[in-house]
Amino acid sequence: MGTDLAIFLEQLPNVLRAVKAGAATEIDFYEQGIERKIEFSPAGDVYQATCISQTEWRPDPAVEQVGRAVLEGMLMGVQERVVKLIEEIAPDLAEHDWVWRWRNTAIEQ
Repeated sequence: MGTDLAIFLEQLPNVLRAVKAGAATEIDFYEQGIERKIEFSPAGDVYQATCISQTEWRPDPAVEQVGRAVLEGMLMGVQERVVKLIEEIAPDLAEHDWVWRWRNTAIEQ
């Protein structure tokens, strides 16, 4: 469970880019013991978020709907908070090429 955030952050730019484009996407929490993913399927201005468990645990509810703009805002908010935290804690790291590429991947088309 200690790597959930890192697993999410590695996928965040691509998920954000897909949502901005109105495309289907997923977040895969593949860590052993968690083993579930959230699939996002677009339907106009709404995304259907389906949680799929690969363990005995079952989500309740397994499906929720979220507005595309709301979902994009949530994802961008996470990215912005992480960048701000890096800037506050390790300003030199915030300037590193890896961080710049991570934060700008969602903007690139």
